[in-house]
Amino acid sequence: MRPIQSEIRPLSDEEFLPLVNLSAEAYPAMKLNTEEEKRLAAARLQDQATDPIITYFGVYRNQKLVGGMRLHDFSMQCYETRMRIGGAGMLAVDLLHKKEKIARDMLIFYLDHYHALGYPMAILYPFRPDFYRKMGFDYGTKMNRYEINPTSFPNGPKEHLRRLQRSDGEALLQCYQRMMDKTHGMIQKGKSDLNRLFNPPANHLVGVEMDGVLQGYLVYKFSSKRPDNFVHNDMEVIELVYENRQALHELLSFLHSQADQIHDVILTTQDEDLHHLFADPRNPSENLFHSVSHETNTQGVGIMYRVIHTAKWFECLTSHNFNGQNLRVNFNITDTFLPQNNGCTIVHFQNGLAKLADNGFDVEVKLDVSDFSSWVMGCVQFNSLNLYGRAEISDERHLDAVNRLFLTAQKPICMTEF
Repeated sequence: MRPIQSEIRPLSDEEFLPLVNLSAEAYPAMKLNTEEEKRLAAARLQDQATDPIITYFGVYRNQKLVGGMRLHDFSMQCYETRMRIGGAGMLAVDLLHKKEKIARDMLIFYLDHYHALGYPMAILYPFRPDFYRKMGFDYGTKMNRYEINPTSFPNGPKEHLRRLQRSDGEALLQCYQRMMDKTHGMIQKGKSDLNRLFNPPANHLVGVEMDGVLQGYLVYKFSSKRPDNFVHNDMEVIELVYENRQALHELLSFLHSQADQIHDVILTTQDEDLHHLFADPRNPSENLFHSVSHETNTQGVGIMYRVIHTAKWFECLTSHNFNGQNLRVNFNITDTFLPQNNGCTIVHFQNGLAKLADNGFDVEVKLDVSDFSSWVMGCVQFNSLNLYGRAEISDERHLDAVNRLFLTAQKPICMTEF
């Protein structure tokens, strides 16, 4: 581990309330104002920590708690391979100790921790994308927020729909797991994920069960469209999972059938083609731009990826076919924040299969670990990075082959909040 200015260690049971007190100011949106609210929040965090994949860490200077974070030992579907990755959430710094490099110490600890464990990649949701990009993270698939009138969803049969209860938790996990097995970027669910879906009293769940198997589900809640009009409400989709076309269409028919009571369905998704689904994809803004372009949704960058061990990343994907390419590549990665990952990794691709090598390459590509991370996940093409001046290639005759290496029909999808 690299030297840092702070002591960082797992929280003891009696330290969860002090962490909540600190986090209540760091994250005002948590709306933890009373002592009772903070006590209940500390109990929730302590219960989360019983999940074997979650550990809470405190940051101390002169034996005083000045920050904290939550680390996740995740399992992610990376193309056809299950990959161990590290996640970080709830990074909080005492307001009295801002600008003292406490967040930097936490990030160094986080990355060193998972690099030492041999994890190839780390992920997080940024409070400021530019801050984390300087530390080697880069953007995943954009999130799209739609506000769609229910009548724009396709209508059809929905005879396999039923309400889901907490007792359906295991069936829900199995349904999600089967979708995850086929979906690049999805992260395995655990106990805390089920609690997030089932425990909030405002959440409602419906599922599609066919032949005794749950094959899709929808988690939603209601929100007021106008505070002065109690009959104007929206339906906010929290999670939409489906294994097949029929399950998807029964859930969409359920949304269509809410038109007499619901003003708009609010749906956030990383599906870049979803606007083709709707009879009318426009949102309520009625905004026009660039001549006659109708606003359909708002977009944002969320999940960020970071390769923390380049060689391990390729070792985990020895069975993945990198689009049939035959090419020897020297990946010259600049990683100033994680020196263990800085430098060159030579990979020989033969009929699309990757093998690490000590020498011999046809082409060298140079880029920062941030851009490398988005590229290898299929979030951005090398051609774009090269055009933007974010990457360099030693021989442009190999530009097309290099670009094809990480092309994917599906950009990574992440439904996990942490």
